[in-house]
Amino acid sequence: MLLSHRAPVAAMQFIPLEEVRRPTLSPDSWALWALGFRPFYWVASVFAALSVGLWALQFAGWQTQLSLPGPLWHAHEMVFGYTLAVVVGFLFTAGRNWSGQPTPTGRHLQALVALWLAGRGPGLGSDGGQRGRSPGRRLGPVDRPARR
Repeated sequence: MLLSHRAPVAAMQFIPLEEVRRPTLSPDSWALWALGFRPFYWVASVFAALSVGLWALQFAGWQTQLSLPGPLWHAHEMVFGYTLAVVVGFLFTAGRNWSGQPTPTGRHLQALVALWLAGRGPGLGSDGGQRGRSPGRRLGPVDRPARR
C-alpha cells in the first residue's frame, strides 16, 4: 500500500502579462532615436571621456581657464552635464515602462539631445576675462539708451 504525503494543492492563478508597447520603426529610421536612454547614455559616456581630458589639461595648466575655476567647473559639469544626461535617459526609459505612456522619440528626442549639447558649449569655453561681471555686460553691446 502506497501512502501519499503530499499536501493538498490549491489551484494556482496565473498573472496575465502584457507585452510592452514598442515604438514602430520604419526600415529607414535609426534605432538610436527609438528610446530615450540610447542617445542620452551615449552622449553622457562621450562627455565623460572628453571632460576627463579637459579636466586633466586644466589641472596641468595646459588648458586656459574654462568658464568656471577648476573644481567649480568639474562639479557643475558632473551635476548638469553627465548626471543630468544619465538621469534623463533612465527616466525616459523607465517612465515608459512604469506609466505605459510614450516618451519622446525621433525628432523630439533629437531636439532634447541638441538642447543638452547646447548647454555644454558655454561651460567648455573661456569666459574671456568676464568673470565677476554682471551677465548683461557679458552679452556685449546691446540697444541701451545713451547716457546723458
